[in-house]
Amino acid sequence: MPDAGYTLVVKDGPGPERVYVLEKDAAVGRDRACEVVLGAGGVSRKHCVIGRTREGGLVLRDLGSRNGTFVNGERVEKTRLREGDKVAVGEATLRI
Repeated sequence: MPDAGYTLVVKDGPGPERVYVLEKDAAVGRDRACEVVLGAGGVSRKHCVIGRTREGGLVLRDLGSRNGTFVNGERVEKTRLREGDKVAVGEATLRI
């Protein structure tokens, strides 16, 4: 049975929110090779990655970004994510 996807809501600047339904690991950053490309200030080329745990949950890992990655206001290098968590990547906001 395939894993169910997860929804990522992205607020990246003054435009409308974008919604991604992802079924696998997703790199987040300015680089066009990322699954989630951000244009907001303070975002590294490859800023962080959101992936699956063996149990089917989600984990976020910062990829050595200059400005850091924050989950619910706390700077993190690696953490599990839960529904409703707010992730700050530079000036962009992501919601699980």
